[in-house]
Amino acid sequence: MRDRNGLEILPDAECWELLAGERMGRVAMVDSGTPVVLPVLYGVHYRTIVFRSTPGAKLSAALAGARVAFEIDGHDFVDHSGWSVLVKGHAALVTGEKAARDLEHVPVAWWRHAQADWIRIDPVEVTGRRIDARLST
Repeated sequence: MRDRNGLEILPDAECWELLAGERMGRVAMVDSGTPVVLPVLYGVHYRTIVFRSTPGAKLSAALAGARVAFEIDGHDFVDHSGWSVLVKGHAALVTGEKAARDLEHVPVAWWRHAQADWIRIDPVEVTGRRIDARLST
């Protein structure tokens, strides 16, 4: 399938494969009335996005159950192709020892801080697009 611009629409299963295959993405939220996009090292756990965070905008968004967006992408400069996966959902702080222990096996590298908490993005919508060289010329 293609969207109105001719980009290939990625099926849900391929979006999740791409999400599971990457380790760094960007989370977008509103912080003090201003949109911000911040990089995170993440993992996929039962069709949710999980990452660690210290106190700040991401943790505040999770504590508030804020609506967030999360994106990963890839590209090939040689053949002018690329793809993008966008997850829209709600951020939540992972609470409880059992829930945090369940995440310890998720392969998430992170900038280690003593105060880092787990944050989960519960998806409402997952979409993906791919552009190939024939569409970029």
